[in-house]
Amino acid sequence: MRKQYKGYIFACLALATMLVSVFGVGFVFAKGSSQTASQSGISGSGQPAVAHMIGMHLVNMSNVPAETPTSSSQHVKALPFLTGVSAAVYAQRK
Repeated sequence: MRKQYKGYIFACLALATMLVSVFGVGFVFAKGSSQTASQSGISGSGQPAVAHMIGMHLVNMSNVPAETPTSSSQHVKALPFLTGVSAAVYAQRK
């Protein structure tokens, strides 16, 4: 056999092996996921978690007053440069 054909045969066998293993793993996971926790033998030793709700707050947005131009202008805040350096260093590098 020539060296050229050996490479093709090896590549085909490797791809076929990978294809068979992918299907095999798929079938194993499909069979394992159909079992319930009681059938799979998993036993939990933890205690059930309980989270009590402090209070339920509902907001009817039709009753909430709209934002006025004066109320929106009061919240103006200068945001810092998000460059990771001080303003002087940023101005120098700019």
